[in-house]
Amino acid sequence: MLKTGTYLDLLLMIVMVAATYYFYEKTKDPSWKPFIRHIPALDAIREGVGKSVEEDKPVHFAMGQSGGQLYSNLVSMTLTALAFLRHITILCAEYGARLIVHLPSQTESIPLIEGTAREGFAFAGKPEMYRRDDMRYYGRGALTWTQGVTASYAEEGVGLNLSIGIFYSDCPISLEMAHILGGMNIGGTGRWVMVYAFAMM
Repeated sequence: MLKTGTYLDLLLMIVMVAATYYFYEKTKDPSWKPFIRHIPALDAIREGVGKSVEEDKPVHFAMGQSGGQLYSNLVSMTLTALAFLRHITILCAEYGARLIVHLPSQTESIPLIEGTAREGFAFAGKPEMYRRDDMRYYGRGALTWTQGVTASYAEEGVGLNLSIGIFYSDCPISLEMAHILGGMNIGGTGRWVMVYAFAMM
């Protein structure tokens, strides 16, 4: 006999078990492939790296002043940003584009970020393209970080600005400056309060 109030739980469990079994069996068929939506921004990243090479301007990558968190519920955005950093590093090596990485203020993540960039260049067969001077650290504070990033855009130019990660108030200013200087902005964040800034870029 089932305890009163557990009928819905039982029904949901049966549905989940049935769905799990169904898709497990489907994966055994080599001709079956799940539908994965194409993301246009991935093509745009390659286009932006090409644009940077044509204009002889660097590619800029940032995960936000507050990015790089390894200890909070925002760690998934850090891991996503690191995956994109590896991808963009390989593309920059492939095209011969210079990559400038604007490091977050969380110092504990800096070795992980530098290691990801170094590994990406090595994977692409061009470890010499890794330049420690292009890993920029600006200290703590959103305004300090934003001033450092925008000064880098103005000084060295920006072909592609890839901003993926944890962004707060540092986001709109850096995105707008890259846009003003003719850079191509591509980015995203899981923080819903800052999605508007990425939508406006």
